[in-house]
Amino acid sequence: MAHLAPTAAIRTLAELTFDHHDAHREFIKLVAIENIHRGEHIRKSEVLANLGTPVLDLITRILEAGRVSGEFDTEADAIDVHMMISAFCVFRVANQHTFGALFGREMTAPQHRAKQRRMLGEMIVSYLRGS
Repeated sequence: MAHLAPTAAIRTLAELTFDHHDAHREFIKLVAIENIHRGEHIRKSEVLANLGTPVLDLITRILEAGRVSGEFDTEADAIDVHMMISAFCVFRVANQHTFGALFGREMTAPQHRAKQRRMLGEMIVSYLRGS
């Protein structure tokens, strides 16, 4: 993503994260189970403990480039941005049944996918631009 301008890079990262979570819904179940166990197993694994480092490094580089170029006005750190992206992606999968029962919308239905993916990218970009 180093070849992309900061705005395009963060939008692309958000959209690719959306794609990954949508394609690997079992991953969200595993994360939920690990959270029920208060992160007990991930803390014991040297391999898993550093799983987030590459994405945080990438987001940090994108944020720094965006500040330098003037594309991003909002002071945000990589963890906050990663949390924002993940929150949207995880929510639509993890809460699809309860949200659907309460509001009558199947959040992971194919007809909503493109709009939600685009919405996530725009939400992150708008936040970083201070919009």
